Amino acid sequence: MSAVLSSRPHETATLSKSISTLGEDGGRDEWRGRHESLLIDRFRSGSWIILYGLMLFAIGDVWRQVPAMRELLLIKLGQIAAVVVLLLALERANWARHVRLLAAIGSAILFVTMAESGILRHEVVVLPMLAAVFLVVHAITFPWGAYWQFGAVVSATAAILWNVHAVSGSLAPMVGYPAAVLAVALGASIYVAAQLEGFHITVERQNAALRWRSAALESAANGIVITDLAGDIVWTNPAFSDLTGYTSAEVIGHNPRILKSGKQEPGFYRDLWQTITSGRVWRGEIINRRKDGSFYNEEMTITPVRHADGEIVNFIAIKQDVSRRKQAEDALQRSEEHFRSLIQNGLDLISVLDTDGRYHYASPSHERILGYRPEELIGRNVFTLVHPDDRPTVLVAFARGTTHPGTSSGAEFRIRHKDGSWRYLESVGQMLDAEHALGIFNSRDITDRKRVELELEHARQVAEAANRAKGEFLANMSHEIRTPMNGILGMIGLALDLPINHEVREDLELARSSAESLLTVINDILDFSKIEAGKLVLDPIDFSLRAMLAEVIKTFGVRQKGLALTATVAPEIPDSLVGDCGRLRQVLVNLLGNAIKFTAQGEVAVHVAMAEPDLQPATLPTRAGASAIDDDGEVVLHFSVRDTGDGIPAEKHHAIFNAFEQADGSTARKYGGSGLGLAIVARLVQVMGGRVWLDSAMGQGSTFHFTARLGAGRQIAEGRVDAVSPPLPAIPPLRILLAEDNIVNQTLAVRLLEKRGHLVIVATNGRDALAAFDRAPFDVVLMDVQMPEMDGFEATAAIRERERGTAAHVPIIAMTAHAMKGDEERCLAAGMDGYLSKPIRSQQLYETLASVAHTDARRSQRLAS
Repeated sequence: MSAVLSSRPHETATLSKSISTLGEDGGRDEWRGRHESLLIDRFRSGSWIILYGLMLFAIGDVWRQVPAMRELLLIKLGQIAAVVVLLLALERANWARHVRLLAAIGSAILFVTMAESGILRHEVVVLPMLAAVFLVVHAITFPWGAYWQFGAVVSATAAILWNVHAVSGSLAPMVGYPAAVLAVALGASIYVAAQLEGFHITVERQNAALRWRSAALESAANGIVITDLAGDIVWTNPAFSDLTGYTSAEVIGHNPRILKSGKQEPGFYRDLWQTITSGRVWRGEIINRRKDGSFYNEEMTITPVRHADGEIVNFIAIKQDVSRRKQAEDALQRSEEHFRSLIQNGLDLISVLDTDGRYHYASPSHERILGYRPEELIGRNVFTLVHPDDRPTVLVAFARGTTHPGTSSGAEFRIRHKDGSWRYLESVGQMLDAEHALGIFNSRDITDRKRVELELEHARQVAEAANRAKGEFLANMSHEIRTPMNGILGMIGLALDLPINHEVREDLELARSSAESLLTVINDILDFSKIEAGKLVLDPIDFSLRAMLAEVIKTFGVRQKGLALTATVAPEIPDSLVGDCGRLRQVLVNLLGNAIKFTAQGEVAVHVAMAEPDLQPATLPTRAGASAIDDDGEVVLHFSVRDTGDGIPAEKHHAIFNAFEQADGSTARKYGGSGLGLAIVARLVQVMGGRVWLDSAMGQGSTFHFTARLGAGRQIAEGRVDAVSPPLPAIPPLRILLAEDNIVNQTLAVRLLEKRGHLVIVATNGRDALAAFDRAPFDVVLMDVQMPEMDGFEATAAIRERERGTAAHVPIIAMTAHAMKGDEERCLAAGMDGYLSKPIRSQQLYETLASVAHTDARRSQRLAS
């Protein structure tokens, strides 16, 4: 009986069934539905109590054989039938919703039939009894708790007892069976009240759970749609409206096909519907259309919702907008397709290798460049194809690229083509997948570039060999020309020292002039060769500008007595300067020589002033004033050489500074010259940080200008001129060893030395020189460099080896026809103490001897002290 009385509440476990009852006033409709369900359950429980009570009272009447039993039983049967009809009506949803009307009908039937029973029993039904019946019948419809329900039952029991006492004058009729029936009815009512209270609490908890679940769904970020079994929308959350642009009111009652985009295959929706109607969950992506007509991608999950009996009652769809992700995926796919196309059709080799060097991927370009199809390379070790000489380099680069993520490494190497030939590759690689230890390598075929590089390298080597050959040729020509020129000029000088008649002296002077002209040509060629090769290096020293100019003017003044030669220096120019005095003198000598050569009468004037800012080279900083030394302690000087000659045409001004160029082709025939003088001037000036230009007009003479950047030197002592060495004290007769293989040069050197009282021992090669050196002591050794059997370098090294461990040091002076750049340095590095280039000038020879002799004397004094 308790199982029957415990009531059977509707299932509320499925969230969709509860939410489907929500409209726009979802909270109020939810409460109303739950209250109606509670009333129905209470009415059902009360009806069962009344039914059992009526049956008990009917059995009691039969048991007691009360009067008018037949009529009373018919009334009881009518009452029981009415209650059964009410219970059946509660099982029909359409009737159950009118629970209050059914309760009123039931109470009216009970009121009437109880009145009839009282008449037949000849009992008077007092007002409390009628109130109790009405209260018991209607108590089930009141929304009160268990205590109120218990109070109603107790009140009804008291009313019954009062009614019995009023009719019988005592409670004796209630003793026995009636008391038991009343006790059972009272206990059943109390039990039902307790059950109803528990059910009420359960319903309230479910309602609370439903409310927070509803709130969660309302605030969910994903769109949620609930449809009925036919597929019509019954509820949506705000996220759905944000996603589609439709409000809930616009879509409730409509099919979700209002979102259909037309971009899905026809069978797509059929498969979807078959899946969910069969009770399975559907997941997938779909393209839908918003209210504004725009399309969007959404990821959707549709779940069927079942009733307690297992029947599907709703469908819940959860929608997530994946448009951005889809766009990103599409962009990534397009990018992958783009790069795949680049790899598939690219010119470079793309390969993926593991740390052992095995191919995991090879681009199709491998077949075009190396002859291997990609499938032939998969699993093959790349190092089996690398040239054995290049493997160590490739292994180092490969290890660095595959073991250091984020670090790329490259190498150039040769790899074997399928036909056996070798191709050059330039490869760069780095770690691709650290987890699987894979590296990606991009290799480019540089075979053609390498071929060009090798050809260029070969051409460079050929050019260098040609340049070396040219240098060797110039050196040899210099040696071969200077050697006889040494004899020619030396012998002419000796002849001019003899008492000879005027006519012979003039002839000898002409011969010496011709020889010196030839020597000038040779020197110009050598200087120009050094400048063109970029091997000309300035040798800065302290010198006196005014003393150097005086020496140059004096030299030309002695030779050219028909012209007026003048030199002026601005007073603000410091006398002590730092620069390559020899090269500056060479520029001035060239310019003065040209001016004198092309000036028949008049004057040649040299002027030196501070360079104005507009005359300074663009690469040099300018100064506001012309008299100050700049912050670096340097000055920019402006030299000009003016003549009163015929002048130079304007169209020749620029070309005249080019190599082998002259203002007129007849110039060489009339005056001679190599055409290198002004080209050398221009390049020397450029090396000295200046520039050169010309002002000239036909018939008005010419003025050659140049600037030079020089350092401000230390103050030079009065009377001291660095440009011109001071005279050395006379030296006593020396014992000199002369190593020279040329008989003419032997004769010349011996005569020059013997004129000064020196004793000369001659050796024709280095081996003889060593033998002579071992036999007797010498004060000085004059050493030719190029000799048969043993050259001067070997002989010098042998002499210095003999002197090792002793205090002895015999000065060795190189006397050679080698006058190329570096020859002097090479001689000094070999252990020699001085250097004389042929042809030998007597004064130069004497000064060099005096210099090394005094140096050696000072060295001896230091050793002695």
